Amino acid sequence: MYKLSRKNAYFWLLLFVLLLGTYFRLYRLRQIPNSLSADEVAFAYNAYSILKTGRDEFGNYLPLHFRSFDDYKNPVLVYTLVPFISVFGLNDWAIRLPSVLTGVGVIWFSFLITFELTRSKKTALVIAFLASISPWLIQYSRVAIDMNIALFFALWGTWLWLKGKYKSVAYFLAVIFLGLAFYSYHASKIWVILFSVCLLLFTW
Repeated sequence: MYKLSRKNAYFWLLLFVLLLGTYFRLYRLRQIPNSLSADEVAFAYNAYSILKTGRDEFGNYLPLHFRSFDDYKNPVLVYTLVPFISVFGLNDWAIRLPSVLTGVGVIWFSFLITFELTRSKKTALVIAFLASISPWLIQYSRVAIDMNIALFFALWGTWLWLKGKYKSVAYFLAVIFLGLAFYSYHASKIWVILFSVCLLLFTW
């Protein structure tokens, strides 16, 4: 009975942490920040254009890089926005909601990875709680920005890689999600490769 109660306590504590993190990321999402940034508008407009025509704002068909303000944006966030804009319309809620969801996902995978490495639910809960209240993570989970989704896919890929020692198919899935992180953010093209090398060395 004691073990069952303790297991339930961990479940409710984790649920509280996830709900707390969700609240911080959803509260007055349309008002804070008080307007969409130029990058958010660019991501959203290209996603809307892909939804309606299959082409970006410059007429390129399903591109892997999106030209914008004479720089080039990575494709993952743009294509992620497409179904949200399709369902909720072209508005700030639909544009920012994927970042909220991936931000909550960062909390979840922080818990899973920590538990996988330490086998301690207490430690994993502490890390998840810190992720849920981290000002940096909250800030970037409230705007449509590619670094947030890159972190989400990188953590997902890392967790799958750690699970590969139990089921080898997880290694294959990990490569897919790390690849998504690679194509989510410019800087991740460097650190995902370096981090993947570290994962290989860690496994070896």
